[in-house]
Amino acid sequence: CAARRLMTEVRDNTLKILESNSLADIAF
Repeated sequence: CAARRLMTEVRDNTLKILESNSLADIAF
């Protein structure tokens, strides 16, 4: 289903953003 794929893409993107944010917090 397209909706399921879209949701998974959004979830993956949010996870990547959270990971990058946490890495930035650690760097600072």
